Amino acid sequence: MNAACTANRSLPSSAPSYSPLRKAAHGRRSRATSLSPSCAPGPDRRQLKRSRSSTPPSTTLPKRHRTTYNAGSQHPAHPADIPAPRPLATTTPDRRLPFLHPFTCVFHEILHEGPLTLVLLVGPPDSEMFDAGDMRVLKLYACRPADTRARHTREAYTREYRAYSSLVARGVSVKPGSSTMSPRVVPYCYGAVKASSLSSLFATTAFPEFSRIEQSPALNLYPAHHGFRGLILEYIPSSVTVASSLSSLTPRMAIRAIEALEQIHDAGVLHLDAYPRNILLVDGDVLWIDFDSAMTTCYWMIDVRQFRRERALVERTLLLDVIPAAWAGKRPKYEMWV
Repeated sequence: MNAACTANRSLPSSAPSYSPLRKAAHGRRSRATSLSPSCAPGPDRRQLKRSRSSTPPSTTLPKRHRTTYNAGSQHPAHPADIPAPRPLATTTPDRRLPFLHPFTCVFHEILHEGPLTLVLLVGPPDSEMFDAGDMRVLKLYACRPADTRARHTREAYTREYRAYSSLVARGVSVKPGSSTMSPRVVPYCYGAVKASSLSSLFATTAFPEFSRIEQSPALNLYPAHHGFRGLILEYIPSSVTVASSLSSLTPRMAIRAIEALEQIHDAGVLHLDAYPRNILLVDGDVLWIDFDSAMTTCYWMIDVRQFRRERALVERTLLLDVIPAAWAGKRPKYEMWV
């Protein structure tokens, strides 16, 4: 106990309640000192700041944070405060996509060859000549071998299959030409296919690109793979991605892309790869593609701040980076850290 407090207590009861001695003692106190009757010094402000920064963020969230995205919510918190998604113990999946069996097609063109997938343009097997309305996109994956140490939910095919199941079941992915008033958001997925060999997928293998397909790194990712899986998607001709045509993106299209992402979030799907390379521009409309990194609320416990953070990332990338860089003729900054 300091001297000011001792002198303050030694005053007689007839002394005024706000004496000069009490005023001097109060002036020597810091703002962080507690004004308790015992005049004990309070905690230092630097110690409080140090203790708060060392406290790890809580991973136990209230029940209200386990819902999906709300359009009227605020911007997300710091990424360190957002817990990572966790698999649900008991899942309640949406109606799953059907498997198209038997499935055969005619090869037409290789659209994209990535590290995990091979995207082909195919047509019906009954005719070698077909128009754009009969074409489909076949997205092939190599199945991971059975391994108890590897979770099957981490496969790119499983993530995209579950994402399209939720999008189709909740009316976000609709068939082309259907009578819907809302704009298109994602291409339609007709179903899934599975095959033990590549030759069983094609009506004929007498085309020069078949050897290139067999030697694709994506289909030989696992040496002892267990067959192939694939998705049959809608083919959208004359479409370009935002990454390949930055000057084609307008502020109205950027806002439309953000609204389309909100519809995907409302279906319980977190894209997790929401970058300009996965945004299609077609006839003034905007579509999102490539859900092989996505998570769904049917299988994962996803914090609502993850949805807000992804929306803020897309808004910042398109409106504050891509469009100004395209107008200035410069390279967007997001390409440096993606």
